[in-house]
Amino acid sequence: MTIKRNPATNAPGPVYICHGATGQQCHVLKVIPEPDSLWAGNGVSFHDITGGDGSSIVVNPAAGEYRKFESTGVSFELDCSADGKDGELQFRLRSEYSANAYPIELRLGDYLRKLSTRLAPPEFVSRGDEVKIQVAVESFYIAGKMLGGVTVEWWRGDLLLATLPTDDSGVGTFIFTADTLGDNQIFAKIFNQYDDSVLSLEHNFKSCDG
Repeated sequence: MTIKRNPATNAPGPVYICHGATGQQCHVLKVIPEPDSLWAGNGVSFHDITGGDGSSIVVNPAAGEYRKFESTGVSFELDCSADGKDGELQFRLRSEYSANAYPIELRLGDYLRKLSTRLAPPEFVSRGDEVKIQVAVESFYIAGKMLGGVTVEWWRGDLLLATLPTDDSGVGTFIFTADTLGDNQIFAKIFNQYDDSVLSLEHNFKSCDG
């Protein structure tokens, strides 16, 4: 997956990268120069990664391999091992004519996830019954790595019913009272910082009197 960063136009903030994004699924960080940058048109290379567990990330092209900084940008592959540690890092670039390195803030963690239903509600319930729904949050890149502490929002239409974290096993649980007759739809939603996407799962049941 390709991440683009143009200091002139992109909103400030870190670039989110993920444990296990390796091989053909490695991240590609594309850096585009500002139109009036003195670096544009000159040689640029990856310099180093500082802070956090930078040793778990392999960068290609490697440090010191200069390429011309075209207006279309330069790209770097970030191969992130599955056993790295969460942390705040800086990916630094160096120009062949400047002693100062240019930093790009990184956040390494599990920022791209998968959402699945662990326990669906019964098809039919009586009004006043307690209903339990469970979802599971898993790393997109590392199969079977369940993620605790991820915020799950529970919605009915435009109404936010609850905001609850997943437990240590990556399971988010919502227990509520069925108080609306007829067809009901409850949505579980999570936010992926990696690409600003929202994952949503719909859970349906019918509620009746008696």
